[in-house]
Parts: sequence; structure tokens; C-alpha cells
Amino acid sequence: MAARTPHEQIVIPLLAFGGFRAGEAVRLDNPDVDLENGSLRVLVSKTARGRRSIPLRPELLEPIIRWSAYCERKGLHTANGPFLVTRSGGRMQERYVWKIVRTVSARAGITCTDGSPVSPHTLRRTFGTELLNRGARLEVVSRVLGHAATTITESAYAHLQDETIRREIRSCTPL
Repeated sequence: MAARTPHEQIVIPLLAFGGFRAGEAVRLDNPDVDLENGSLRVLVSKTARGRRSIPLRPELLEPIIRWSAYCERKGLHTANGPFLVTRSGGRMQERYVWKIVRTVSARAGITCTDGSPVSPHTLRRTFGTELLNRGARLEVVSRVLGHAATTITESAYAHLQDETIRREIRSCTPL
């Protein structure tokens, strides 16, 4: 497994299955992670539209539970404190999230298609593109990503796979 430390094991899935911007992820507080209602609340974002509730995907449940248990064991959890904390209990910084993503992707031997290093935004784009390719409507993906307009989502994230295009055309074509 490329993500080895507890910090790596929460940051990677949080970005990959939550679609967070790095700055949004580090600004999550413990009350924003609502397992009971199955949602993650983004209350601090770069835009007003960026404030949103993200449905908790099943792939994120186990990493969040493991991370929370780790923080409890280490005495790092505070009821209203930051969700992503450092080993000393402070709020994780954006640059540390970037370092984790670069380290884990390099360890796994993964780069972007153009050969550049993977970034937190790469994971966000992959999240959005995957939702579109699995059939989520553009408006839904735009809302989950916190985009101000669907045109942003469409231009940056709508890299549809050939199979997705075939499936959509078949579903709209009479037999």
C-alpha cells in the first residue's frame, strides 16, 4: 500500500473520494464530519458556492473511522477542533497535504498523463470525472465540487470515457 502513515491514509481518500480542494480539507473541523447523517460539510471555501455538504461515499467511511480512532488514541481529538491534525495537535497545513499527495503518488509510481507529478487538484479532478463517467448529472457534480457554474465543471472535468459515451448513446437510441 502506497499510503503508509495515518496522515497519508486519511488525506489521500479524503481528496480522492470527497473531491475537496486542499484548502477545504485542512479547514474541516470535527463537527463537519457527520457520520450519522453521512455528510461532510465544507464551511470554509474560496467561493460562496464552495460552502456545501458532500455526501459521504462508502470508500471514505473506513479511513475516517480509522483516522478518528488514531486521533483519539494519540490525544489529538478535540470536539470542535480541526479534523486533519498534525502529530502535535495543530491544524494540518495545505503544504503538508501537497507533500503527502506527492510522496504517496511517487511511492506508487503514479504521475499525471503528461508526466507531471500528482497534486491534490489531480485527485479532485479524478473524483469529478469519475462521477460524470458513472452517470452523475453535470449539475450534481458541479454542486458537489462547489463550482460557481456548471461551465467550470464541464470544461475542466468532463473527460468522458468512450464507454460512457457509447452507454449514453445506446440508452437514448430506440431499439
